[in-house]
Amino acid sequence: MRKLYLLLGVLTLTYACQTPEPMSVQQRTPAVMSPAAISEQVDTQLQSEVPFRWDQVSNDFLWNVVMQSDSLLVVGYKPSEVSDMDVRLHEISVQDDRWSSAMSRIKQSIQRTYDDLGAGLDVEEEV
Repeated sequence: MRKLYLLLGVLTLTYACQTPEPMSVQQRTPAVMSPAAISEQVDTQLQSEVPFRWDQVSNDFLWNVVMQSDSLLVVGYKPSEVSDMDVRLHEISVQDDRWSSAMSRIKQSIQRTYDDLGAGLDVEEEV
């Protein structure tokens, strides 16, 4: 019986002392689109009766647009309750709590994406 306990103890210590392998996030690079293909897709959408909206294109398409330009992405935001932006633009104060809160939610979302991708980036350093 002591041999069994000794064997279990050795196996437990052996297993417990192993360094777990870090979990890796499988990164996928979208298929690269040419600038002409990007322009064609945008032109097709613009010629349709449905207005072109960046929030309705695929992540792969957005990635391609960013990579084919200067690799910068500008994220616009506003509090959900704000409307008539073009009329009230002169009244906006981004220091207002509603605007600060909206920006904070966007940053948190971007940081979660960085973390999920294992990018090792900090949104505060990128903004």
